[in-house]
Amino acid sequence: MQGEYSKFGVRFLYPEDWLVVDEETNEWPRRVSVQSPNSGFWELQAYPARFQPDDLAQQTLQAFSEEYEEVESEPVSEPIMDHMATGYDLEFFCLDLLVTCQVRSFRLGGQTMLLIYQAESEEFELRHKVFEAITLSLFLDRT
Repeated sequence: MQGEYSKFGVRFLYPEDWLVVDEETNEWPRRVSVQSPNSGFWELQAYPARFQPDDLAQQTLQAFSEEYEEVESEPVSEPIMDHMATGYDLEFFCLDLLVTCQVRSFRLGGQTMLLIYQAESEEFELRHKVFEAITLSLFLDRT
């Protein structure tokens, strides 16, 4: 079985053993995250269309760099379905654990989306396909 989230103009599917742990549906940015049974999470932030994907990705990189020491980043531009996403692949240490994080931003349904998926590096390798599947489910029933 799988869970389904549908609020503030977005819909996505997620594994049934993951939990919706944080959501803000009244203020901008609209935000929701789903937490794996371990350390991983997938977070979606929806902004009004006036926000530029490149700017959101850059601001997110800056926030991570201010929060954690020695954040390694690599800029990324990739298609997600028919939408071009920009962002960064990040690695940094938190509590002596190597953390892998992907930040992607793109336009969808009249909004600018910011995705962040993150986990301890070993878990990230195990969950990467799940993160991608959740992301792809955003595009179901859209033109």
